[in-house]
Parts: sequence; C-alpha cells; structure tokens
Amino acid sequence: MTVHPHRSPATSNNLDFLLTGLVQQVTGVRFAVVVSEDGLVVSKSAAFPRPEAERLAATVSGLMSLGRGVCVDFDGGSVVQSLLEMRRGFLILTSAGAGAHLAVLTESQADVGVVAFEMNMLVKKVGEHLSAAPRAELSPPPGVRGFQQ
Repeated sequence: MTVHPHRSPATSNNLDFLLTGLVQQVTGVRFAVVVSEDGLVVSKSAAFPRPEAERLAATVSGLMSLGRGVCVDFDGGSVVQSLLEMRRGFLILTSAGAGAHLAVLTESQADVGVVAFEMNMLVKKVGEHLSAAPRAELSPPPGVRGFQQ
C-alpha cells in the first residue's frame, strides 16, 4: 500500500490519537479503524488489538466493495455510509477520503445517529490525511522467472 503523500509517521500517530478520542468520547463506541480500499489497516484506536483490527479491515474492504457493486448495478451513485446491525452492536462504515474507509464497532445501546455524526465530523476534519492509495502493481524481483499475477 502506498500511503497518501500527506501521511507521515506523525500523521499516523495523530490519526491513532483522534480515533482513540472518538472511542473515548462517544458513548457506546468500542473500536475505530481507518482501512485502505484493499483491506489494510491505516490507523486504529489504541485499545483495538492489531490482529482483530486487521481482520476487520479485510471485512470492511469486502463490505464496501459489495456496496459499490450495488451502487453500480442500481445506479446509486457512490457508497456514502453502511450500517450492519448485530445482536450485540453495530458496525458503521463511511468513506474517509480517496481509497480509505472509517469503520466503527459499537455496543448495542449506542446511538447510531450520534456515532455516524461524529464519524462524519472526524472525516471532514482530517479527510485528506485519511486517504490511502492502492498498493502498486506487483512485479517480479530481478532474475525471477515464472512470476504470475
């Protein structure tokens, strides 16, 4: 993955801090993560264990891809937001700049309207820093034959 040119290690730390703030300040939010379109973790809230964040990133990438398919098939424009209601909480997804998505996992009593509002405010505040370009095309290392994409 090639990260957006405006993203530096300092920016990554700031995003982690902002995602952690979202979790701490919005009632019912458990975890927050920014993921690239190809399913990699760009940034995550502090208490979100890395292995779980990586699993969720892959899931979010797939869900948003399915959403884009529905938009194309039924002339819906682009995906703005998606909500998955579970018995014990919600997964709320929103576009977060070019090639990136913000995902939040909540508890069941969370006010999804408030959570979605705060997610959108965060994206508006730092949207350009949330962008992630897709990974470069794979090419074989020098001297390697039989490489297939």
